[in-house]
Amino acid sequence: MYKDTITLFNYHAGNWYATTLTGVDLNADRAAMLTRMGAETQDKARLHLRYSVVSGAILVNNLTVVEPRAYAGDPDTITFRGGETGETPDFFIAEEWPGASVLSDANYADGVMDYIAGLYDVYVISSVARYSVIPHFEITAR
Repeated sequence: MYKDTITLFNYHAGNWYATTLTGVDLNADRAAMLTRMGAETQDKARLHLRYSVVSGAILVNNLTVVEPRAYAGDPDTITFRGGETGETPDFFIAEEWPGASVLSDANYADGVMDYIAGLYDVYVISSVARYSVIPHFEITAR
């Protein structure tokens, strides 16, 4: 458990910021998702990320987690924006992204997400929950 690597893509002002996260747990098994969440679910992955709290800041892989509205592309921060906010949701891929760390939608005809979806399985964040008893985020994605 907690042996996977993903690359998270956070959106801000027309750009996508890629951040590789190691030591995560990704379950992208469709059968397991159906068993846990029922046949009506459209989610296809569940991601668990351990966090720590240092001086009041929530850290994942030594990066500060900020609220989606506060995210501004700072390389020392990440956020998890799900589709429920009505804004462009963030997404991730199940491996390390070998390309640039900042990608502009303006450079891709159909946008960065569609470009990356042509190369990798893309998981679009649909919901985020944070738990404190065993400190971790549980992120579901489609």
